[in-house]
Amino acid sequence: MRRNVLWGLVFTSPAIIGLLWFTGYPVLGNTLCIVLWSVPLGIVVALGLALLLNLGVGGRSVHRTVFHLPTIVPAVASGVLWMYIFDPQYGLLNDALAKIGVTGPGRLSEPAWAKPALIVMSAWGSAT
Repeated sequence: MRRNVLWGLVFTSPAIIGLLWFTGYPVLGNTLCIVLWSVPLGIVVALGLALLLNLGVGGRSVHRTVFHLPTIVPAVASGVLWMYIFDPQYGLLNDALAKIGVTGPGRLSEPAWAKPALIVMSAWGSAT
């Protein structure tokens, strides 16, 4: 029995190594990066919103709306909203930056900015 298992592992090892190298490593590396940033950021955002809801500051209805919006808005609508915010030409974020004289990057089209944009999107969605 042990000999059959050993030969089975010998013959399947190229496929196992290929699967781990070409699929497992890239997926776990990107996932680990996003998790290490989005989980603490989501906790900070949720804690900040919860503190704002409990303080006697003005605009509590706005804070409540921002806090409960990720649970109400479907995932597709949320994705369209973030694409509208992060659009390189007509996005709200780059438009606001252009008003103060800063040229913003294409956050969803440039590889260096795609991961931080995904981290912000997931932190907003996990704040509730």
